[in-house]
Amino acid sequence: MTQRSISNNLKFAVLTEISMPLFFSEYIEGSSNNKALEIFNSTGAAIDLTAGNYVVQFYFNGSTSPTTFNLTGTVADGDVFVFAQSSANATILAQADQTNGAGFFNGDDAIVLRQGGANGVILDSIGQIGVDPGAEWGAGLTSTADNTLRRKTSVTSGDVDATDAFDPTVQWDGFATDTFDGLGSYAANPGTGTGAGVTIAQSNASTDVNEQGETTDTYTIALTTVPTGAVEVAIAADAQTQVSADGVNFFTSVTVSLTIPLPKPLLSARSMT
Repeated sequence: MTQRSISNNLKFAVLTEISMPLFFSEYIEGSSNNKALEIFNSTGAAIDLTAGNYVVQFYFNGSTSPTTFNLTGTVADGDVFVFAQSSANATILAQADQTNGAGFFNGDDAIVLRQGGANGVILDSIGQIGVDPGAEWGAGLTSTADNTLRRKTSVTSGDVDATDAFDPTVQWDGFATDTFDGLGSYAANPGTGTGAGVTIAQSNASTDVNEQGETTDTYTIALTTVPTGAVEVAIAADAQTQVSADGVNFFTSVTVSLTIPLPKPLLSARSMT
């Protein structure tokens, strides 16, 4: 049987505009129990943290198994939600929306914000899961130990890859130990309607066409940013290719819907001679 290679030329476009989800806007790792996390809502609507099953997770000392805290309450659009250690300074507690007396993070512990429970979609992260950096990520004022970190106002969404290398200087500004004056508000203006991109992963390395003149490759598809709701992605093929969202019915173009938690639906592309 003879075979030859043909490329599948597919074009992807996000049809719906989306709002950015919740993300960490301030991190306090101060003296004693002065520890807090501020979460900013830029979605365009109030968020019920209980109904959405939002959680914060601490991965202590390089562990890959987290301690999970369920968040409760509602955070208004454009407002922040502060999760603090219950024995923190009175200034922190005055801004706190929820407290917990269990062991909080130190500078060498990774932190994750999820929607959908302990195994839900990651909305944001600080540090790197599975890695113990020693004492901290970063250095000087812009480090995760004995400092306050505030998200740069240019940041519009969280760091959804909690396993990649973490450099706080990329998205955070650093302040001295026990700096609390910015807690409880965030001045960013990320807006809404920011379009998401898509990432495509091919299931094998090449498209080989058999004597019958066709073959089928499979792909996964995912958004590069996390949406607050369903997002439609249109896939269009060239003259030599047909695409399918179900692996059975093939067309010159299809539309798939991505939602939270983010699925990675299988996309099939069939090359024709």
